[in-house]
Amino acid sequence: MKRYELPTMFTIRGVIRKLGRRRLSFCVVLALFFLIALQIFFHPNVKDMLELHKCPACYGVSLCSDILQGPSEISISFDYMGRLGVFANIITTKNVFSGLLNDKRVIVKRLGHSSELHLLDKKICLAMGSQEDCGAKLKQVVLKVPNIHGSIEKVLNESKDFNEFRLRLCPSTEHVRTLFSPILPKVNGSNDGRLDNDGTTAHIWTLLLINPEPLFLQIMRAEDGWPVPHYLGACGRIAVTLHAGEPLVDFLHRSWPERAGLALQLLLAADRFTFSHPQFAFYLLDISSDNIVVNEKGKLSFVDLEHLVVVDRHPTYIPDTWNESHVSEVYDDCPGCNTFSSDSLCQHHISDHNHHVICEQLLGPGIGSSGNSLPGGLLHSIPSDIQKQYPQIVVFLNECSLGKGKDHIRSARRLRDTLNIASKESPLFGDQKLLQTWKYF
Repeated sequence: MKRYELPTMFTIRGVIRKLGRRRLSFCVVLALFFLIALQIFFHPNVKDMLELHKCPACYGVSLCSDILQGPSEISISFDYMGRLGVFANIITTKNVFSGLLNDKRVIVKRLGHSSELHLLDKKICLAMGSQEDCGAKLKQVVLKVPNIHGSIEKVLNESKDFNEFRLRLCPSTEHVRTLFSPILPKVNGSNDGRLDNDGTTAHIWTLLLINPEPLFLQIMRAEDGWPVPHYLGACGRIAVTLHAGEPLVDFLHRSWPERAGLALQLLLAADRFTFSHPQFAFYLLDISSDNIVVNEKGKLSFVDLEHLVVVDRHPTYIPDTWNESHVSEVYDDCPGCNTFSSDSLCQHHISDHNHHVICEQLLGPGIGSSGNSLPGGLLHSIPSDIQKQYPQIVVFLNECSLGKGKDHIRSARRLRDTLNIASKESPLFGDQKLLQTWKYF
């Protein structure tokens, strides 16, 4: 018997002794009964989730023709985990479910907790000056919001606190139509659409009030090489994406070459979000291993785009510090803390925020908060042969994650390039997926 199996066996025996065989058998039977009952009897009503009667105070209707197959037929079916999620939603109100749509694995999101969805309706009513619940009239109310263009700009700029805002566009909102041009209807063939009191603008405004993620999945499309899930569309108050993989934390103990490939993708993603758009830089404010998944081909995706600061890199009027690069703060009394100031991000044409947070929270040696789900960092346990041949890996990793006053973008890029060189030169990598990483970007 292998030694590493002994602790597990002793643990199991301890549980059996503590519970007793009869109690343990009862718990197993009860769990099996619950799972079977969940599969057979629990069939959540997707139509209730759609809330189509509230449109255009909803997320869109582009996917309704695929979802609705008649008065009583729905083409989305929840798989086992999706049903469990719906059942758990009664307690947790997370409102994210997995399922099938036309034989494709999908993720269905209601984009907010149940309490947040209720608050959304109240916000829309208040925008029309109604102090009472106008839920029955939302369909008419949302198209009559005074100056909806101005209301959208206000939402994008009115709040600066992470817990209060979903999205901030700065240092000005003058190019808001450019930001949403991939979504807005084209006018006379122009890419610069209008934010009028129509259905599409109502969808944009509604999403900004609850969760802007579907908007950015259309601005930064997976089809164009962005590291995000493929967006299928919306129907009423659900948004649907293709299932993009399993959580990054599941890969913490994979082979080092495989983890190095994921690290390289994360560093490329930092560049992509910061530099790839011709007009805007996108700074992700909730980068964590919970919000990143990896599919069966090793491709990585960011699956939570709820909190962002979007910096217009070509504003008409620029702040005094605009031409200086913003450098993320590193605090001795709070090592690994993901601290930021949206005001600071907005005062500079470029920031190292994405690069620093990815190095500090995901790749580095696990000095973050006590809740760090990647202890040791994704690049832990570097093989001795790699350390001897490429000692710069540790140097650049420490610089981009811990370095005070360092150019974290430069350090992250040096780490990226060193990993890429190692993948081509070291026999340790063999036929690993790292060499294919660049094709994803």
